[in-house]
Amino acid sequence: MAQNLEKMALNTNEDNKKLIKSLNWHAQKYQRLKNEMNLLVIKLINNSLAIELDILEQKLNHTQFIKIYKTKKMRFYVLIYAGLVSVIVITFLINRRYLINKVMRHKKLSERDQLTNLKTVEALFLT
Repeated sequence: MAQNLEKMALNTNEDNKKLIKSLNWHAQKYQRLKNEMNLLVIKLINNSLAIELDILEQKLNHTQFIKIYKTKKMRFYVLIYAGLVSVIVITFLINRRYLINKVMRHKKLSERDQLTNLKTVEALFLT
């Protein structure tokens, strides 16, 4: 392309020659900068620090995943434990209520004679 521009510059007036030369200079400068940028990008990609950073990022992601997994697993165990404790407490309260009712029933039965429905001698002395 640069050669075609130079050939065109030979057949034109001075103002156009200056413009074409300027355009050619800018095109060549752009091409050099583009090549340098491509080399720089390749160097950055192949940089050992970039590779180490990628490895560290993968390790951090892995450890973060493990921590999240353990947290979810721990949350699961805490929920199971809380459920079991709740069942035990409810069972204890139900059993306690049942035992209190049994004691009250036996107390009532022991205070009155079942045949005559009169208070027993022990009940008279306790009241």
